[in-house]
Amino acid sequence: DDGKTILTDVDDILTMLTEQQISELASSRFTWWQGTNKQVRVPILNKSDDGRWRIRFNQATLMREMNASDFAKSPVLQSLIEVLEKIELNPSNSISLTTNDLLIVHNQRVLHGRTAFTS
Repeated sequence: DDGKTILTDVDDILTMLTEQQISELASSRFTWWQGTNKQVRVPILNKSDDGRWRIRFNQATLMREMNASDFAKSPVLQSLIEVLEKIELNPSNSISLTTNDLLIVHNQRVLHGRTAFTS
């Protein structure tokens, strides 16, 4: 079961967070890269013009840009990590892709990742 693709819609994540956590994730600004050389400071959660939630999250990027100590001290980020770990453990959120499979996701609505390969 290695190398599975984990997928979850932002709306499913929101059901596992409190209103206060959602508010913090939508108002706190974090440093992200746009392209190869442009930094932007934007929230993890924001709403599109049609009122639907969007999400931007990459743990490695946040830890690098904030520094690991500040990342670890952020209650709202740690709460989000706990939610994402629960999602990762739920088999209904993972699929196995095989040779020639193609998966297209809306990058601002669906968080995606992979479990580790062991072989």
